[in-house]
Amino acid sequence: NFDGPTESEFARALDGLKREQASFDFQQPYAHAAYFSRLATFDPEYTVESLRAATAKVTREAVRKFSELLRSKEQTFFGQALIIGNVDVPTAQGILKTLDVLPFRGALKSGTAGGLLRSRFVKLDPGQDVLQVQPEPNPEETNHALVSVFWTGDEIIDALHSQLLERLLKAPFYDSIRTQQQLGYIVQSQSDRIGNLARVLLIVQSSVRDPRGLQQAVDDFLVSFRAQIEPLTDGQLTPFKASLKEELLRSDQRLASETGRWFGEIAGFQYNWRRREEEAALIDQISMKDLLQFFDERIAAGGSLRRRATTAVFANSPKRSEYMKEMTSGANLVVEDPVKFGEKAAKWPLSDKELTMRVSREWVGHS
Repeated sequence: NFDGPTESEFARALDGLKREQASFDFQQPYAHAAYFSRLATFDPEYTVESLRAATAKVTREAVRKFSELLRSKEQTFFGQALIIGNVDVPTAQGILKTLDVLPFRGALKSGTAGGLLRSRFVKLDPGQDVLQVQPEPNPEETNHALVSVFWTGDEIIDALHSQLLERLLKAPFYDSIRTQQQLGYIVQSQSDRIGNLARVLLIVQSSVRDPRGLQQAVDDFLVSFRAQIEPLTDGQLTPFKASLKEELLRSDQRLASETGRWFGEIAGFQYNWRRREEEAALIDQISMKDLLQFFDERIAAGGSLRRRATTAVFANSPKRSEYMKEMTSGANLVVEDPVKFGEKAAKWPLSDKELTMRVSREWVGHS
């Protein structure tokens, strides 16, 4: 019978939202670069200006009106739920009975999840590099930033290759850019997954070199890194593989982390309850030759399957416009409007799996 927030609840929530949006202006330049990168490669993705405009117009009455949709039998929703923890069968059935009162059932038929509004991600052409150049939003900020994102594939093996490769380059990348060249105090590499898409990110923030120089430094590093890993043997790769396997198979220490892992499978329509065990087994099959080929195809300049989206943020300076124009002059493809680019560009296909319902006594807590 909840019909929306009280006046004080609404005021507190609105104030928190406005404070969060206001903090954007004072984030680090590398965070701003990551934001512009998301605008160009995620769809839908909303600008901070559009979110602020929407927030300025929202009213308590509108929120209360929206909450009515949750009880409307005419409004169809698609819902998924995870019940986890020390819950016996009767209690779980009671929770399900309560959920069934909501208008979720029959919203979608099996296999039609693709009809939902879903986050989609830009799929660059193989071998394509795109560049986006933006002014730093904070005029008082003196640091520049560069974020290079390599979209390395949508197969599980692509993600494992990416994770192993990032483990190999993390220390050399930091040592080259931060320690030896002293180009910036924020130098990071990371490998992640957005849905089932694997990425490798190289991030640099600097007050001593603008993005033109930072991009050259990153490109030079990748050339030198290739020479570093070429002579590595499978035996030398073994500790990195063991570290990744140990991370994958490590037991969840908190219920929250286990819940997040399971619900990630549900929200992504993957339902792979044995993902960790299967991926750990695949790691054993990866050789140094495989990793070199992966690097040459998907990371190295000229790679046939390389898909790199680079975002540069220039700090305020008298010649900023000139430097930004110079950086884009030789680029393969320049993103002028990140939101329009993200909307119109080709997208990676969805790879939803069918939910298989089964219970195994061998997998404690897995069903």
